[in-house]
Amino acid sequence: MKLRDIMVLAGLILLILALTVGEQYAVRRRELRKEQEQAASLREWQGRVAAAFESRWTMLSSGLHTTLDSIAQEVIATGVSHDSLAAIMAQTQNANPMAESPAAAAGASAPKSDTTSTKDLAQDVLQEYEKALRALPRDLNAYEKRIATNEVASLVRAKFGLSANRFDHLLKQAASK
Repeated sequence: MKLRDIMVLAGLILLILALTVGEQYAVRRRELRKEQEQAASLREWQGRVAAAFESRWTMLSSGLHTTLDSIAQEVIATGVSHDSLAAIMAQTQNANPMAESPAAAAGASAPKSDTTSTKDLAQDVLQEYEKALRALPRDLNAYEKRIATNEVASLVRAKFGLSANRFDHLLKQAASK
């Protein structure tokens, strides 16, 4: 009987041990499933946040491009003021002694006199405008090219002291030759 009691006791201990291990395994599986569900939920939330960020970024970016285009068009329509960035850059380039000789810088930065004929002025404006356009990088996209072209026109107008209408008139006059 003693052996039988020991065997029953050993069997009960093994049964309790097996049930304990099984319960621990089931608890761990539930925890893993819960962690996986939380990770999937987090990934889904991150995807929604990224999509919302992307749509907001696109909306703000297009609004910024529209605003910049409108500001550029207004500046071009009204001409370049003396304190604008384009005018300051042109003055800095003309004042730089390493860029040109002093005589050439003085002649280039000063507006053309009234004694210069309109045809000569138109040719000078057209040559300066085309030279600046050729200096632009070739890898610009359409938006950058439009902005750069407008900036070139502003710089040439500032250099010759021309209004936007006068500049356009001189370009048309020079191009018609």
